[in-house]
Amino acid sequence: LRRAARVVADSRSSADQVIRILDVDASRVEVVHLASEARFSPGTSAVLDPPYLLYVGAWGPHKGYAEAMAVVGALAEVGLPHHLRIVGAQDDWMAARVAELVRASPRPDRVEVVGWVDDLVAVYRGASALVFTSRAEGFGLPLLEAMACGVPVVAFDNTSISEVVGGAAVLVEDGDVAAFTKAVHRVIDEPARRDELRAEGVERSALFRWDDTVALYRQIMLSAGSDA
Repeated sequence: LRRAARVVADSRSSADQVIRILDVDASRVEVVHLASEARFSPGTSAVLDPPYLLYVGAWGPHKGYAEAMAVVGALAEVGLPHHLRIVGAQDDWMAARVAELVRASPRPDRVEVVGWVDDLVAVYRGASALVFTSRAEGFGLPLLEAMACGVPVVAFDNTSISEVVGGAAVLVEDGDVAAFTKAVHRVIDEPARRDELRAEGVERSALFRWDDTVALYRQIMLSAGSDA
């Protein structure tokens, strides 16, 4: 990394970590955001009974699975029918870790570990909200995908998350499960707030375009080549 002509990070948060932790010269670090595919767009999906909150992402120790399970357990305690659907590819080792968390969760009966799905767009569109309880992200692509599909997003405020969602999601203090639960409850209970988040999310996600990403990479590569 220290010898590279340029280092490209997909968020300002990641770039700052590269500079601070790995002691890379800040003048050689560039930020190029990701984008969501065009298929992620608003639309209707089959209404499932019971309704569900969605978590998208493979397991990792920083991914906040336990917090997401705690949220759905707390919502069950106040009478809401929602389940938590966890979507994302898991190898056998990951699946075993997830199973341990489900068994230890307050309401294992409300947690559905779905794994890989072919039609992720339909799963997004059917969700009451994306619960993004990750404790650290380099970018957070599910945030962008959910917003592009018109799904309200509630997330912990850490690392790159606010950089991606701007003001188009509900952010709560990192690790505060009680505040997270209240925020999700409000999204579910208040149609006007839910509709507002949907509209703001679609608008926000449109600012992240793959054409822009490609153009920036081209510019960086040409610049690095001219320095050689």
